[in-house]
Amino acid sequence: TNATGPAIFSLSVYRENGVQPTSLESELPPNGWRSIDLASLPSLSTPVRGSAILQISQPATVVVDQFYHYQPPCAPVVTLSRTPAGVLYDTDLVTFTASATGDEPVTYQWQVDGSPVSATTSYSATFAEGQHTIRVTATNAGGSSSATNTIYVSCSPPDFILHQEPAGVIFPNDPIHFSLTGTGTPPLEYDWWVDGIPSEETTASLDLTLPAGDHTVHFRVRGSCFMAPDAEGSRSFTVVEPPAAGPDLSLSTLTAGPHEAPGGDELLYTAILRNSGGKVALGTHFSNMLPGGLDYVEGSAQASNGGPVYYDSGFRELGWTGDIDPGAPVMITYAARVVIPPPDGEILNTAQVLHGGVTTLLPSRTTYLPRFTLVINNGEISTNQLTIDLTFTYDTALNLTYYQLSEYADFRTSEYTTPLLPLNGSPQVHPDWNFDPYGDPRLPRTVYIKFGDDTQAVWGPFSASILFDEQPPAQPQVSLAPLDFSPAQAARDALASPMEWLVTTTDDNSGVAEIVITSAGGANEVRLPITGRVTRITWQPNFFGDILFRARDRSGNLGPALRYPPYHLYLPV
Repeated sequence: TNATGPAIFSLSVYRENGVQPTSLESELPPNGWRSIDLASLPSLSTPVRGSAILQISQPATVVVDQFYHYQPPCAPVVTLSRTPAGVLYDTDLVTFTASATGDEPVTYQWQVDGSPVSATTSYSATFAEGQHTIRVTATNAGGSSSATNTIYVSCSPPDFILHQEPAGVIFPNDPIHFSLTGTGTPPLEYDWWVDGIPSEETTASLDLTLPAGDHTVHFRVRGSCFMAPDAEGSRSFTVVEPPAAGPDLSLSTLTAGPHEAPGGDELLYTAILRNSGGKVALGTHFSNMLPGGLDYVEGSAQASNGGPVYYDSGFRELGWTGDIDPGAPVMITYAARVVIPPPDGEILNTAQVLHGGVTTLLPSRTTYLPRFTLVINNGEISTNQLTIDLTFTYDTALNLTYYQLSEYADFRTSEYTTPLLPLNGSPQVHPDWNFDPYGDPRLPRTVYIKFGDDTQAVWGPFSASILFDEQPPAQPQVSLAPLDFSPAQAARDALASPMEWLVTTTDDNSGVAEIVITSAGGANEVRLPITGRVTRITWQPNFFGDILFRARDRSGNLGPALRYPPYHLYLPV
C-alpha cells in the first residue's frame, strides 16, 4: 500500500473442479506489504486449474483489481487402437497405436502380457494363438494414464497359391518348377500328386520333367490349426512335341459357336491355323465351302494377321492365303446365317488347309440352338489383357435358371471354372472374367458356357475365342521402294508426289495391324494399315527431321521405334 492510509486486502481463488472458492481478507497498514503462499492453504495444496481475483481497496477507492489464471501441467489421456480390426490369426502382423492428449513431452511405456516391450507411439508384432493383453502408459509432468487392449488370436488355416515356371510352351524333358506361396499356422505338411500319382516331395516346391501329353499337378497343404480345412489346388498343362523340321499345320482347328445376331440365327466360325513345325509355312491356303443351309454374312470375315479373306458367292467358298510362322497362329473368323435349320439340330462344316501339297481337313460339328450367343469384348478378335467381358443371350422361353463358365470344355473343378450362377435376363453381361495366365501363348483363349434349369437339363456348352497377345511386335524394317525412273526425276517430283516405302513387320501372335509414323518429338502422327509381312505404303512426309516407324499389333501393343534418317536428305537440293 502507499502512504495515504490503510487498505483492505481481498483474495478469492476459484478452482475448476467445483470446490467452493477460498477467500482471504485482511487489513494492510500504510506502506505495508504481505506475501501469501497459496499452496500453504489446505484447500489449495493440490495443483489444479483455477483462477484468482485480487482486490486492494482504500476507503471508497479500489486501488488494485486484477485477475489471474493458473494452469498446472495437464496429465495425459491415452487411447489405444489396433489394425487390422476383426478376427486375428497367428500369421497376422498386428499394430497397436497410442494417442495421448495433454502437455508435452509425453513418454510411453508398453507391456505385452505383463512384460515390458520397447516402443514409442506404436507397437507391431505377431501373436501366438490365444488371449493377449497389451497395455500402454502415457506420462508427462502432470501425471499419467493407461489404456489396455485385449485380443484373441486364432490359428491360421492354410491358404496357398500354386505357381508354375516356365509359364509358356513346355517341351518334353524341359525342367518344370512348381512352388507354393501362402500362409498357415506351422508346422505345415506338403503333399504332391502328378497325374494322380503321389510324389515323394514333401516341401513347398516340386521339380519335374515330363513327356509330351496332357498333365495335371495337384497339391495339398496341412496346417496345425485344429479342424481347419486343408489347402488344395491343381494346374493342368500340356507338354508339346518339339517343332518338326518343316512346317506342320496338323494341329489347326475349326470351331463354331452362336453369334450375336437378331434371333440367334447366325453361327460364328473360328479357324485357328497353327504351325507347330520349325519353319514358316509360306503360301498357306485356307478354304471353306459352306454347306447347304448356311449363307455367308457379307463383311464378317477377318484374319488376325490383317490379310484379306475373300468370298466367292458362286462356289459359296471363303478363302485366305498367307504365311504362318511357327508358334504364331492365324485366327480367321466369319459368320454364317442359318437359312434352313437342320432337322436334327446338328450342322457339319468342313474346311481345309493346303500347304506344300498336303491338305489338312478341319471338320466342325455344332448343335444349332437359336437365341443362344456368347461374345467376348463386343466381338474383338484379340486383346492384350487377361481380364475380359462376356456378353451372352439365351432362350428365355426355356425357363433356364443358371449358367456356368469355364476355360475347360469339360468344366473341370478349377479356379477358372465358376460355380452355378443365377440368370437375371437376356442379354446378360459377365464382367471381369480372368484367363489363366499360364495358358499356351501360341493359341487363342477360349471360354465355354452352358445353361441349365431346375430339372438338371443342360444346354451347351457354347464357346468363344480371342487371341491373347501381351508382347509388342518387332521393330519394323523400312526402306524407300525401288524407283521406276531416274533419281533426278524423283528429286524433281519429291515435293509434288507421295513417296513409296517398303515396310517389313513381324509379330509372333495377333499380327501387325498398322504402322505408326511420327516425328522424333512424337508429333504429326500418321497411321497406315499393314496387309502382310511386306507392305508397300504411299506416304509423303510433311515435316523435317528424323522419322520414327513403329508397328502396332491387333491387340494394341506398340513395338519399338525404328529411327529413319532425316527426310530432308531426300528433298531436292
